[in-house]
Amino acid sequence: MGNINFKHLIGLLVVCALLSACGKDNKKETAAATPVPCNPYYSSLNPSGTPCVVGTTTYTPTTSPTFGDFESFRTAVRNGQFVPVSGFHEIYKYGSCGTSTDSWFIFTWGTSSCSASFTVDYMGTTVTGSTYGSNEAAIKAKLVEIVNAASGAANTVQIISNQRVRFVSGSYIYEYHLGYPAVANPVSRSSLNGSSRYDLYSVQSFGM
Repeated sequence: MGNINFKHLIGLLVVCALLSACGKDNKKETAAATPVPCNPYYSSLNPSGTPCVVGTTTYTPTTSPTFGDFESFRTAVRNGQFVPVSGFHEIYKYGSCGTSTDSWFIFTWGTSSCSASFTVDYMGTTVTGSTYGSNEAAIKAKLVEIVNAASGAANTVQIISNQRVRFVSGSYIYEYHLGYPAVANPVSRSSLNGSSRYDLYSVQSFGM
């Protein structure tokens, strides 16, 4: 009987060891599946447009209403037709650039010697780091104010794509991208005298 019990004990120990090893493998698989911060939006700033995992949701590039002239674009901005924020927490990073020979019509702006400039942080419904407001509604209102002040004259507007428009308003050249949330806009702003410019260069998105 003693030999039989000993054999049973050895068998149980082997089974426990196998189960423990399986548990470790499952933990490794879970860790490998953890999503990393990414950019769920699509534009020329993120040309691959690959699906992005935020939390448990997989995002694909989102499109906003198309337009072929400045007035339809202005109407879309007034209606707040930017894509919604996809993550609970998003970080938008902007780079500051020096002057260069880059130009459009009679305007020039900087695109060289770029360096990290500032960050806009969206958490829940609160926005920090933006000069346009502390929440999405305030930022949308400011974006509308800027686009309303633009003349829309042919030589002051450049339609880059069916989502992106560059235009002059006041003393700046703005670039809006409706394929990005309102809180990330303008994705570019440069002064008319060509002395400064900033551009959105990175979006990190986090789920709950």
